[in-house]
Amino acid sequence: LSSLPQVRRGVIHRQQGNYNDAVTDLKAALELTRGASADARKQLAIAYNQLAVELYSARDFPQALSVYTQALEYDPSSAAVRTNRGDCHRAMEEVGLALEDYLEAFRLAPNTTEVRVRLSTLHD
Repeated sequence: LSSLPQVRRGVIHRQQGNYNDAVTDLKAALELTRGASADARKQLAIAYNQLAVELYSARDFPQALSVYTQALEYDPSSAAVRTNRGDCHRAMEEVGLALEDYLEAFRLAPNTTEVRVRLSTLHD
């Protein structure tokens, strides 16, 4: 059984900002494939990251932090999510945890300027 329809529908929901519906469809796609759908895992991480960005923008840092962590469960190699979670830690004045996320993001994507800038300004 193909998980492609659920993945596509989940992506559409995510693009429309309907994160709960996106997560529901993408998790259904993962269930169909017993967790083997790399595409569904990646899309879930993107959906969670975008939701967390909105929470961060609304200054709901604890909730954003939780959702960034969920995104990393589905895509632990995402330097972008690590960077975003580091920003959240920084906003919560958790400098040590921010540094950990920024260093991991740098390890994952050493040529990314965004991570280098954050590392250089962490103690500002």
